[in-house]
Amino acid sequence: MSLQVPAQDYISIIGMPTGEFNYVIYSVAGQVVQSGLLNDNQRLIEFSLQAGVYFIRVIQGDIILTRKFVVKD
Repeated sequence: MSLQVPAQDYISIIGMPTGEFNYVIYSVAGQVVQSGLLNDNQRLIEFSLQAGVYFIRVIQGDIILTRKFVVKD
């Protein structure tokens, strides 16, 4: 899985296998700031987060991936 960085108001999930997957975005403090479900037709996650560092965890069956990303103003 890869993400475009730095992000501003969305990130695009690239390189995931086909099918549905859940995602959770965490702040550096570990708080959940957004979560949802994506599928083959929607691989774009829109958000309105403050500038800073965040982590996204993507879960698809037995596959769990976590990546860091930066939100810029």
